[in-house]
Amino acid sequence: MSFPSIFIGNVVWREQTSQHSQCVTALILELERLGIYYKVSTLQGDALVTRARSIIAREFLKSDCDVLLTIDSDIVFAVDDAIRLCKLAQEKSIVGGMYVTRSRFPYPACPLPPDFFTSNEPLITRWVCTGFMATHRRVFNAISSTLPLIDGKKGPELSYYPFYWEIVIPDPDIPTESIFLSEDFSLCERARLAGFPSWIDPTIRLGHMTTIQLTADDLPDTIRPKKHPLVSSLVSDIAEWWGKDEELVIAFLSKATEALAKVWNAKGNQTEEEFYKRSDVGLLYIFDLANWHINGGGAPLENLEELEGLCVLDFGAGIGTWTLAAAQSGAQVTYRDVNPVLKNFAMWRAAKYKISIEKGSPCYEVIVAWDVFEHLPDPERTLDSLLKVLTPNGRLVTRSPFGENINGLHPMHHNDELDWENVLLSKGLVKVSPFIYKKM
Repeated sequence: MSFPSIFIGNVVWREQTSQHSQCVTALILELERLGIYYKVSTLQGDALVTRARSIIAREFLKSDCDVLLTIDSDIVFAVDDAIRLCKLAQEKSIVGGMYVTRSRFPYPACPLPPDFFTSNEPLITRWVCTGFMATHRRVFNAISSTLPLIDGKKGPELSYYPFYWEIVIPDPDIPTESIFLSEDFSLCERARLAGFPSWIDPTIRLGHMTTIQLTADDLPDTIRPKKHPLVSSLVSDIAEWWGKDEELVIAFLSKATEALAKVWNAKGNQTEEEFYKRSDVGLLYIFDLANWHINGGGAPLENLEELEGLCVLDFGAGIGTWTLAAAQSGAQVTYRDVNPVLKNFAMWRAAKYKISIEKGSPCYEVIVAWDVFEHLPDPERTLDSLLKVLTPNGRLVTRSPFGENINGLHPMHHNDELDWENVLLSKGLVKVSPFIYKKM
């Protein structure tokens, strides 16, 4: 699938925050670097945001772009997240990211699905906010026929459809009551009725600027679950194990992914197995994986008590966060990774927290291989080997983002054409829930 062309549509009332402007500039530079076609349109000074957003949509539809990316002037974002959002919109049609309200007690600006804080995949939700939203033109084309044309007498250059016209609907939770929808939720509701549900990407982290920047970390624990202690302690543990200051660890966290990509691209004739066993690669992966886990990535750490007493293999376990968490919950877990530096760090943490890790077993009731198969030159052969030691009715817990290489940061990910889901099913596995397959 080719990358969609992007129309960046900004609505600004008085001014843009400097942080937002820096993000937009960085996004444009990255789009130029990647050769992604884009256009930019800004409407400033219109106090009626319903009209302003609809006019931006008109300009988008007049363009030859595929996706409208709307970003409010007080939103701080990562360039990778904006590009990812547009790519998702090509498939999902309308998708957004979550940011928190600018209030004394911040709360999510849009409804969150139940699995929001535990999922790494896009989720369907009722509505998303235009403050960070990507919408494919097929959505506007579908709903324009349901709306009156405004200022039609002024001709196509100035007329527009009120896509964001606020509406009142029955309360989804209390049918006897009604709710007034904001302009962004009104667009989503019209899209839903036209067959385009709204999606939200829980991996995206946004800042909302007041006099300070508010993020999801400012949400109360009643809304945002606390991080697992083995995740919260990663920075201090790395600093202690490495013998460096925590400030230096934090500085390395955000740079490790790019550094790994550069090291991979410079590996020359080295085999993949040789690359993954290198000490420098292992150290970089400690920072890369820690940053991933701190930001909500990695195999799910919820409901691990269900594994109590079971024989489990964590294959491609990396820094071992999931291994240790499952073992703490009573599972008999074996750690497996080819890199000696990663294993050293994982076993060091196991000793520090007095967590018992198994040395191996002839068979396993659960095998976890999270973001592993896409790194392997022959993933099907490895899958066959794992299934041989998985007991009948055993479960394989796996996710494999084959071909995911946004901004060239994951060149080691293999084969974006491989239908891995079909490969799993062809082996006699039955999908029982997202990411969990049962051996029959």
